[in-house]
Amino acid sequence: MARNAHGSDSSRPAVRRPRRPAHLAPQRAASTEETRCRHHRQRCAASAHAAPQLRQPHARVEWRSVGSAGALGPRQHRDDAGVHPPRLPALGQGVRQRPPSGASEIRLGERSARWCQEVSATGGIRLVTFDLDNTLWSVDGVIRRAESEMHAWLKPRVPEFERLHASTLGEIRRSVMAADPDIVHDISRLRVRILWDAIEHCGYAAEAARELAQGAFDTFLDWRHRVTYFDDALETLMALHGRYTLAALTNGNADFERLGLSHLFSFGYSAADVGASKPHPEMFQRALAHADVAPAEAVHIGDHPVDDMEGARNVGMYTIWANLMAQTEPAAATATVTRLKDIPEAIASLVR
Repeated sequence: MARNAHGSDSSRPAVRRPRRPAHLAPQRAASTEETRCRHHRQRCAASAHAAPQLRQPHARVEWRSVGSAGALGPRQHRDDAGVHPPRLPALGQGVRQRPPSGASEIRLGERSARWCQEVSATGGIRLVTFDLDNTLWSVDGVIRRAESEMHAWLKPRVPEFERLHASTLGEIRRSVMAADPDIVHDISRLRVRILWDAIEHCGYAAEAARELAQGAFDTFLDWRHRVTYFDDALETLMALHGRYTLAALTNGNADFERLGLSHLFSFGYSAADVGASKPHPEMFQRALAHADVAPAEAVHIGDHPVDDMEGARNVGMYTIWANLMAQTEPAAATATVTRLKDIPEAIASLVR
């Protein structure tokens, strides 16, 4: 039956208050988080249909450090689920412990200005999500130290472990991942399983190996959370807190609550929580649903051109590339900063 513009039957006058379209109606609390996410995806899909430009690649706003040091080598691949310290460059080679100093400038193109107008029309940015590793601190040194402390814990308890050849550990790792492919998204469980099987390989009974593996991992995880923040990291979070909802999104196993950041971050998700690693859209969509915001009301900040920038951009979020370690791999982001303290102004520029 045809309906007029007010949503009523065209054959008789409207007698009731017109109903709002389903994708704009206030959502009731879902019984489960998965149901809430599904409803949110439907609403975002309807919004994207009405404004397809939100799915377009973002225009870039570049914050550049004037007179900063030249680019260093390509970014090292992150993987803190191994059982031996990865072969990484020495401190200062391939990574920068502190963001480069110098005055900054912002360049806002005509296309970026149109995007800013769209954000203003939706009410502005409400949700700011942060990656953790290599965004708020450098992770490589943290993992090396955690690995070292874990091996020191194991040495008197499982002396045979230190004599395992790297090829043997590699085979154990491949076997674990082949038996449970999804374990790659839960690097804590992956690490424990590799340790467990490796200790069993050394001749220990299954139950004893399990307990030893858990003890070794607990030591690793303790040191994994002893981080040295980048300059202005905490000050930047405090400046943003209260103005926006802040959330942590990580592929790793750093826990913002264990780090003592629960007073700044309202919530957080890891790859283990959602069963998928960035750049898969699930983590970003889960955050949008949790905060009950549209993609155009959210911005994601991270260091990885693919995991962070492409992942967030593909769900319609704004992106700020925190290029704190002079990466040479380009990132298609709405804005780029080389100092964390420039983030508040970069976010504000989206709604001018």
